[in-house]
Amino acid sequence: MIKFTQAAWLALALPLIACSNDASESVPVGDEPVIEELVTDDSETDETEEAVSTPDENEPDANGFQSAYSNLNLENCEIIESSAESADKTYQCDGYQNMNLFVRDGDGRFTLSAGQAPDFLVGRQPFNMPGGKVEWRLKDGEPHALIYRLNFQDPKPAGAGDDVLVVASLPAGGQSGCAQALVKQGPNQTKAARRYADMINEESDCPNEPAIISAE
Repeated sequence: MIKFTQAAWLALALPLIACSNDASESVPVGDEPVIEELVTDDSETDETEEAVSTPDENEPDANGFQSAYSNLNLENCEIIESSAESADKTYQCDGYQNMNLFVRDGDGRFTLSAGQAPDFLVGRQPFNMPGGKVEWRLKDGEPHALIYRLNFQDPKPAGAGDDVLVVASLPAGGQSGCAQALVKQGPNQTKAARRYADMINEESDCPNEPAIISAE
């Protein structure tokens, strides 16, 4: 039987300890390829993209109607007419395609029209301000009608609420455009405005006062 002295045991153990230390130092924790843990399966990514994607809501409907939008900021528009006797102004703004947008400020009462400057106001309305976006209803890709928001100050127009969507016709058949309807606030305000706008045609006369339409 072979007996080892304490010195012999130490001689055998030291190389083993050294090997163990070398192995641990050869693969530092900081050098591990962490990026591999962040790689995801392509199929999971595709499913996520499909879940958040939505169909294009601006596609033409069965009758060829769709919507386009333009921003309205009077500071970016050109004043083409003003009155020295009052605060009345007429602005020319960028519209849609080659059709300009015109805004008339009649002493704090605003009216929008397209193609030519408005010679009217939206009925006998109280002080108001237009919203910052204009909706253009298109028929087969061509401008057909305007929809824009008016925010009213006190006193509010009878039955209209704090703000309305104005549906306006465009110049056609030798007739200037005009405000056809005021759509009251409600859960279906936008849908009701578009439905009314799509019914406008060249034979639509300009009313003395716009119709008040419910959005219920």
